[in-house]
Amino acid sequence: MVRPGHCPSTGRTSISEEVLIALRGAAIGAESGLPPNWEVRHSNSKGLPYYFNSVDRVSYWDPPQGTDTEKLKAYMAANHGVASHPSTLPGAPEGKIRAAHLLVKHKDSRRPSSWREAEITRTKDEAMEIIQAHEQMIKSGKATLRDLASSESDCSSASKRGDLGYFGRGDMQQQFEEAAFALQPGEISGVVQSDSGLHLIERYTTEKDFRDNLGNNGYHTTSTQAML
Repeated sequence: MVRPGHCPSTGRTSISEEVLIALRGAAIGAESGLPPNWEVRHSNSKGLPYYFNSVDRVSYWDPPQGTDTEKLKAYMAANHGVASHPSTLPGAPEGKIRAAHLLVKHKDSRRPSSWREAEITRTKDEAMEIIQAHEQMIKSGKATLRDLASSESDCSSASKRGDLGYFGRGDMQQQFEEAAFALQPGEISGVVQSDSGLHLIERYTTEKDFRDNLGNNGYHTTSTQAML
C-alpha cells in the first residue's frame, strides 16, 4: 500500500505534498515574520521556542536571517507568551538551582541575533549601557528583572519572563554558572559577561516565591538549561 504523499519507488515526498508544505510555510511566515518554510516550534525538553525549517529540516534557537523582527515580536507575544503554559512547578532536583536572567547581546556575542533582532550590530559598550539602564530600573523598583526580561531579553527564555528552569554545575557557560551559584536565594547579580553577551541573573528563593512573582501567568518548565 502506497502512503499518500510518497512516491512508490523512491519513498520521497511527492510534488503535491511539497506544494502543500510550501503553502503552509508561506502562510506561517506571513503571520510570524519568518522567511518562507520557517515556523516556530516549542521544545519540550528545553521548555523554549525554537525555529524550524520544514523543507531543509534544520532548527535553530535564534531567528533565521531575513526575519521581520517586528512581526515576530507580535507573533511570539500572541502565540508563545507565558500565559500559554499551565501553572505548575516541580520540586527542586538535588544539586540544582532555578534562576531567571535578562540577556543583552552585542555584535561579538557568539550568536549575534535574537527573537528581537535578526542581526545585532550594537557594540559591547552599547550593550553595557543598555543593561546598566535595566539594572538601575530594577534597583529603583520601577521594574522587576522578570518584567524586563519578557520584553527586553535577547534570550528565547523571554517568552517565560527569563526563567531558565533548574540547572546544575556544568549545564551553563562557566561565567554564568559561577555567578548564578554565588547568588543567595532572592538575590540579583550585577552585570555578568559570558560568550553569549551581558546578563542580569536572579536566583529564585522558593516555589511559592516563583509562583507569586508569576502572578496569573504561570507555566511549567522541564528544561535544565537554555541555549544562552
